[in-house]
Amino acid sequence: MTQVSKFPMSPKLENKISDLLIKIFLNNSSRTKLSNLLNEFLTPTEKLMLAKRVAISYMIAKKYDYRTISLLLKVSTNTITTTAAKYNHNENYKRMIDKMLNDREVANYWDSLAKKFTSLFAKSSKSGGWKVIDRKLEEQLYEPL
Repeated sequence: MTQVSKFPMSPKLENKISDLLIKIFLNNSSRTKLSNLLNEFLTPTEKLMLAKRVAISYMIAKKYDYRTISLLLKVSTNTITTTAAKYNHNENYKRMIDKMLNDREVANYWDSLAKKFTSLFAKSSKSGGWKVIDRKLEEQLYEPL
């Protein structure tokens, strides 16, 4: 879990540094520049945490059930519930995720992932249970987008 200092800063300063962060991201708007910035700026854990939140929201928008999301992304149902609430109650965030629904490359990846998962689940649920499913997920499902 990420940590923030227990010493609060003034709201004015917090707003100023938040604006600076936004400007840094806007000035690195190409895919390569932004990817490099994220790799240099965030820890692997921070990047994964953000990526999982986006993936959870995308899967919520596509009407995946919580169990499937939990199994695929290795997250708790509490994390899914919290992220789903943010997706459902924040218009800008919802609009950003919903825009991804129209991205053919992203949609094809998730549709393929869902089909593989469903197939694995059907084949594995009778022989070996969740350990078999987990192992097969690791072997077959995770391909780069």
